[in-house]
Amino acid sequence: MAVASNRLAALCLALAPCLTLAPPESERLQIFAAERLSNAQAEAEVRYLHCIAPGAPVLPVDTFKRLELSDEEKKLALLYFNARARRACTEQTDTALLVASQLAREAGLPEYARADDPHAERVAATLAELYSEQEYKARYWAVPEPKREKLERIDALQQRFDLIESAHAVGLPLP
Repeated sequence: MAVASNRLAALCLALAPCLTLAPPESERLQIFAAERLSNAQAEAEVRYLHCIAPGAPVLPVDTFKRLELSDEEKKLALLYFNARARRACTEQTDTALLVASQLAREAGLPEYARADDPHAERVAATLAELYSEQEYKARYWAVPEPKREKLERIDALQQRFDLIESAHAVGLPLP
């Protein structure tokens, strides 16, 4: 599903600059873009709140037992897997918001139009979760491959979990 939505997003982003419409069509596009954007924003917010809602499980105390990980490696693993699970949870609505934001930009909606947002910061903000995950992933890849392979096989890390409480549970010292 994610591959199809990514292809759709790429297609929409590639075709959007080609849209040059006469005034009545332009008006209809703005109305359509505003509705899409409003719906996408509302759905993304609801999904995000669901994905960060309290009640995520705490990792078992023995999650990293027999892996011989340093505290830094445990920390990197927790940060990466938590960001990955959060992004996976919001990916579909984030993609819809990205497409709607780009459509709003091309339709010239206030705050999204090229004149109001020349560097597409509104569109880029939608990608914040992906940036975060990629940053953690780059750091996580410093963990030796045999350890990463074992970490990838831990089911509890493949799900949403409470980051702070899990860090406490596995014995990480926190500030």
